[in-house]
Amino acid sequence: MPTIKEINQTTLPKLPSGEMRYPRGWFCIGASTEFTATAPTPMKYFAKHLVGFRTESGKLCVLDAHCPHLGAHIGYGGKIIGETIQCPFHAWKFNTEGECTEVPYAKHIPKKACTQVWHTMERSGVAFVWHDPEGNPPHYDIPAMEEYGQAGWTDWNLHRMELATNQREIIENVADSAHFTVVHQMPSVEHFDNSYEDHTVTQIMVGCGPGGGGVKTKAIYYGPAFQYTWMKAITDTRLINTNTPIDENTVHLWFGVMIQVSGFTEESMKEVQQKLENLGYGSGFDLSPENLAYVQDAIIDANQKGYYDDVAIWENKLYRPDPILCDGDGPLHKLRQWYAQFYQDRSV
Repeated sequence: MPTIKEINQTTLPKLPSGEMRYPRGWFCIGASTEFTATAPTPMKYFAKHLVGFRTESGKLCVLDAHCPHLGAHIGYGGKIIGETIQCPFHAWKFNTEGECTEVPYAKHIPKKACTQVWHTMERSGVAFVWHDPEGNPPHYDIPAMEEYGQAGWTDWNLHRMELATNQREIIENVADSAHFTVVHQMPSVEHFDNSYEDHTVTQIMVGCGPGGGGVKTKAIYYGPAFQYTWMKAITDTRLINTNTPIDENTVHLWFGVMIQVSGFTEESMKEVQQKLENLGYGSGFDLSPENLAYVQDAIIDANQKGYYDDVAIWENKLYRPDPILCDGDGPLHKLRQWYAQFYQDRSV
């Protein structure tokens, strides 16, 4: 165990200064169901205006939003026609490679009539774009959540909010063991560990939950901004925590909850009931099939409340590049060393 002096003398890796740079990786742009072949979806991420749409064949596509012709925003009033999207200003059409395929009033299409296309991916009901300052293609993947779409599990209850912070603040919870008892009111944390491998960091936590009973979690970040959590607390739960920068000081933050709703014994149902009562979700209610929707909503609400306790901290805190740490803090220096890779050119 290092001494306090040794911890405070450790030089933590600093993020690049000067010109604003966003990290490299896969970033959530919403639930897959948000993107349809009916109308385009205007977005702003990485301080850029984007347009997302689904073609007639079902392909998800994201392009830079402003038409190379006269700069109209294709996301506002644009039309999806087959495998193309049409600009609302002069009806120029662009395919999923960002190439202009038709100018209805011209004999020849200008050679430079194209817009940037973004790599996209869909996993377990979530849509992503790939961001890389160097313009390189994706070099890692995000796995599917095994339970997604399986019988006995709910769909994601996915909430999005706009948060006034930088994305680097959010990921530091991975290494912060001390905040669980303060912010999330857990009576105790019995085990806490981080492990790092390539583009992933894993957090293992065992403790006592605020509603009574044990809490066990395994949380894995895949890249700089997307995390799955496998949790056993009130019931078996799967969580999504993901963020995407809108600009330097603002992010979209998604928090998703999926719970197991079948296979309960009478004894385990009574345990769920008691934990919910301890958290203030009524007393003496019947855990019958008729009340299952209420139980689901209560469990989802309890998880979301716990997560949103962090939000007020993030929105009002100051980022410390050289924090004063103590021997009870988690391995923040290791986390920042791992996280710095997503700001560095892979060619270096």
